[in-house]
Amino acid sequence: MSAKLGCAVLTCALVLAVVGCAASATPTTGMQRVERPAFADVAEKVLDMAAADARASDAQLELLDAAIARGEVTFDDLIAAVRAQDQCLVEGGFNTGGVVIEDQALPPRAHSAFIQPPNSMDEAQASAFADSCDAREAKWIGYLYDRQPQAADAYWDKAEPLAPAIRDCILDHGVPEELAGTNTGEIVQAAVKLLDGYGDFAMYPTADCLQGLDPPTTNW
Repeated sequence: MSAKLGCAVLTCALVLAVVGCAASATPTTGMQRVERPAFADVAEKVLDMAAADARASDAQLELLDAAIARGEVTFDDLIAAVRAQDQCLVEGGFNTGGVVIEDQALPPRAHSAFIQPPNSMDEAQASAFADSCDAREAKWIGYLYDRQPQAADAYWDKAEPLAPAIRDCILDHGVPEELAGTNTGEIVQAAVKLLDGYGDFAMYPTADCLQGLDPPTTNW
């Protein structure tokens, strides 16, 4: 992955696609999770895409093969891929500030601190070179890491016990019961909308009720 993952505004359709809806009007921390493809099915497709990408290095393909055999892309796999990507950039004359490891994130993250191209490259050249380093060393490992079931499960396992406090905070900021959510996914969705002032939440003062939880990514 060539850049630190940022948070996007979540729409209702996005979150509902991830967590489903609760039929009961009684608040609960139980989640309805949609069935996701098995890791092996996702991994085989990613491996096929990586193999078809002539830029993917043997080292990255070997990491993917090992992940498929193991049943998971580990954080160590991601770090190895990102370090190789970072080294590719440095060898091309870029200043990256080294690799930043965020082991407290969900899922844990690794990325170059920043990407500063050499003065000899114009913007188009720098972008193309950075993209080539990403594709060569880290793109497909990062792609699978973000989409494997373990990443989503780790996030929602942390979100579940926080849901009651998140919901209480939402209600404390004047949001009516019917908008505050009734299961963990809906509650987190409501908190993100309140934070961003999105949709029906635009009429309420923005507030961070996520209790230290990051918004879920679009892959979950």
